[in-house]
Amino acid sequence: MRRVAAILAISHVCASGEQDGATFATSTPPTTSTPSLRPTKVDDAERTCEDEFEAFVRKYDKHYDSLEEEERRMHIFCDHLAWIKKTNSENHKYTVGITRFADMSPDEFRSAYGMPAKYKNASISEIWGGLEEVKDPSLLRSTAAPSSVDWRREGAVSVVQNQGHCGACWTFATTGALEGAWKVFGGSLYTLSSQQLLDCADEEYGNMGCKGGSPINGFAYIKDKGLCKARDYGYKAVQGACQADSCTQVIPPGGVRGPWPVKQDDENALMQAVAQQPVAVGIDGDSTVFQLYTGGIIGPSCGIKIDHGVLLVGYGTDGGTNYWIIKNSWGVQWGESGFGRLQRGVSGVTGECGILSQPAYPVLDKSKVQPGTWDPDPGTIAAISFAALFGICAVGFCASQFCKRRPGRQPLLVSSPPIATARPVMPNPWASQQAVTPAPAVPAATAPGSTQVRTGNSAASRLVQQ
Repeated sequence: MRRVAAILAISHVCASGEQDGATFATSTPPTTSTPSLRPTKVDDAERTCEDEFEAFVRKYDKHYDSLEEEERRMHIFCDHLAWIKKTNSENHKYTVGITRFADMSPDEFRSAYGMPAKYKNASISEIWGGLEEVKDPSLLRSTAAPSSVDWRREGAVSVVQNQGHCGACWTFATTGALEGAWKVFGGSLYTLSSQQLLDCADEEYGNMGCKGGSPINGFAYIKDKGLCKARDYGYKAVQGACQADSCTQVIPPGGVRGPWPVKQDDENALMQAVAQQPVAVGIDGDSTVFQLYTGGIIGPSCGIKIDHGVLLVGYGTDGGTNYWIIKNSWGVQWGESGFGRLQRGVSGVTGECGILSQPAYPVLDKSKVQPGTWDPDPGTIAAISFAALFGICAVGFCASQFCKRRPGRQPLLVSSPPIATARPVMPNPWASQQAVTPAPAVPAATAPGSTQVRTGNSAASRLVQQ
């Protein structure tokens, strides 16, 4: 295997003997502090690596079992931080930064989020061996692919999920491709159960649960058994006993006729396939660039070992650079809100990160695709509920403010004592026939020489004055 020059002073050799491109210690470092960790300055703001690590721990709510474990994690984090600064200074079309994976060594990262060696180093013929391709001439496009595609804009891509510390990427690539196909061909956009595939599409179908699997095998299971919604069969990030009998199927058995492998190492074929529907693809996703990716177009920076399954949802061009759009399963804090872009049109037959090596999508029995109602995921329901509640509160507040400002009206929500209104004094027609005792005069200060006398203001005094 080719070797890549070390970037940092400490070198790391992968288990297969290939260097990762970023260097980290594989053995556990000393449990005590070392001058390389404290107080190394990492930027012009006089923040040390220890400061950055403490902020990282707070942001991602990290917890470690011991002080020794925390020290080891900080050692890895500081190596990553130095690599981040160096990489971002090289003017790539992508950026890297501190993600929630920044305290994981490359070996730990690929073990938790990649595929096992059974799939990583297998040839395409080994992965697709014995696959019965679905022969359907209607799937072959006779026209050129459009200049850009983004199935997110068409409502054919569900929310980004997080596979956790379980190598279940293949399940999310499988469900994502089927979700998109079902929507494109007239059904609802369901969020389908990755946990059902994890539990039920096991060794019998050539998969190994959290230790890896293949979307090709996942489609084969769904063809036989159908699939439930994620809401009914929730994801737990650990393989358990199959409970498919306790959930309601929304994809019936036979709804998937089988998988359709896209022509290998053919960019135009993949463009035509994703122009029709989202496609499950395998990529080299255990590189440090992927581990710390925060946005932009990755390339050319990946290898070609296929160790991670993602969903291809479109392609386009940005600033003259062509790219693919992938949906990952590492949560919305990774990349561009859970999505990423890989450079399209790079030299080499396998494409950037090997994206042209293993693309496939499900072929549906369109007679079984029934138009359904809108089926939002729980996160969308929560967001809509919050927005509705906020809207009601805002309308109520604005209404109360409007009422306060209306002239001649009392505030609706403010209590105040009643305002007394003086009654007009009506003249008494019998006053001339009544004996009236004049009211006593009230002395008042007058100007010198003035003879004016102020009298009382009672009704009787006014009658006398008349």
